[in-house]
Amino acid sequence: IGRGQCIDHYGVGEPYLPLLEAFGHLVQAAHGQRIAELLRQHAPSWLLQLSALLSPDESERLRQEAIGVSQERMLRELAEAVEALTISHPLIIVLEDLHWSDVSTLNWLAYTARRRAPSQLMIVGTYRPVDAVVRDHPVRTVIQELRLHGLCEDLALDYLSETGVTAYLTQRFGPQAASSGLIRILHQRTQGNPLFLIAMIEAFIAQGVMADTPAGWRVQDTLESAATIVPSSLRQLVEYHLLDLASADQSLLEAASVAGAMFTAAAVAAGMTQSEDAVETQCQALARHGQFIRELSFETWPDGTMTSTYQFIHSIYHDVVYTRIAAGSQRRLHRRMAARLKAAYANHLSETAAQLAFHHSRGEDYMQAVRFHDLAARHALGRSGYQEAIVQAREGLALLSHLAESPESRRCEFDLHMSLGPALMAIKG
Repeated sequence: IGRGQCIDHYGVGEPYLPLLEAFGHLVQAAHGQRIAELLRQHAPSWLLQLSALLSPDESERLRQEAIGVSQERMLRELAEAVEALTISHPLIIVLEDLHWSDVSTLNWLAYTARRRAPSQLMIVGTYRPVDAVVRDHPVRTVIQELRLHGLCEDLALDYLSETGVTAYLTQRFGPQAASSGLIRILHQRTQGNPLFLIAMIEAFIAQGVMADTPAGWRVQDTLESAATIVPSSLRQLVEYHLLDLASADQSLLEAASVAGAMFTAAAVAAGMTQSEDAVETQCQALARHGQFIRELSFETWPDGTMTSTYQFIHSIYHDVVYTRIAAGSQRRLHRRMAARLKAAYANHLSETAAQLAFHHSRGEDYMQAVRFHDLAARHALGRSGYQEAIVQAREGLALLSHLAESPESRRCEFDLHMSLGPALMAIKG
């Protein structure tokens, strides 16, 4: 098995870098001498790149012979060497992160896949579709063409389930660390993305949430505080991808993050003061390319507005994008969205009261926020949603500290306690 790693270059990458790495490892393995001889016989221009195998005299001779060697010859030589090698030994070549690959490596992959000579060869390549789309990388075209001719299989890897997260924690830290609370928080925050999962665990360790004790790895801190941690490495990664987008798409995602982790195109359009059709088109394009958001469904508001709903692919995406927005812009966006929702649900405010309370609170219109928290609590009570009623009432009471003492604020406090009491009695007796 030969393994090669593609690297994210700032500029033009070195031709054939992952292939040279793969064969550099192969010639140092058990059958390395045999592979070196086959390269010497069939692919001298490639052997020249593995200078550690050559004497000074042989290196100089091959360098003279390689003057003027074309790319076509480079492709043919390595393909023939691989075919000769695999007559007696099967070969697997693993190339990681092809979304960073140089074009020459992709040309060799396409050339080798189309050759008709029999060989015991399997090439396994990994890539991230989103990175390929953002960079407009040619790996997408190569994969599409090979798939069209039945020359490759594209296997989409799903994210880890909670069971998968449990297995990873158990294998790395032991069964005592795989508590149900930790598993739940990690899966909620990462949605099972392996890269995000590992970064989150490392952040938990660095911040003391998890610690290696004499009794083994344990959770040392309350998981509620851990639920808001965004590792700096992930923040930088998300911002890097965000900056690759057009400024109009960045602005749309910022407005969407104000609307929530799940949002409608109509709410975003209200925040941006743009047409709903224009925002819908932008959202669909981002979702189609798997960039930050996915499309969920379609809904109709009481005023007849028909709009699509979307969701940030990861909660971390939402959190990072939201924190990039200046405080003043956040307030303005929240207030615009609250106004749009109130107009749409004018005769059905209880149905969206919790959302309106959220927007008014973030928009620092605290009196309206308190009123809608009470309406949301009473709406939850009417549906026997006692836990939800308690949360809404307590959040409303917490906001009273932002209001000046007045008959209106005292009336709001009284109403919130009247909503909280029955909910507490129903649960605690």
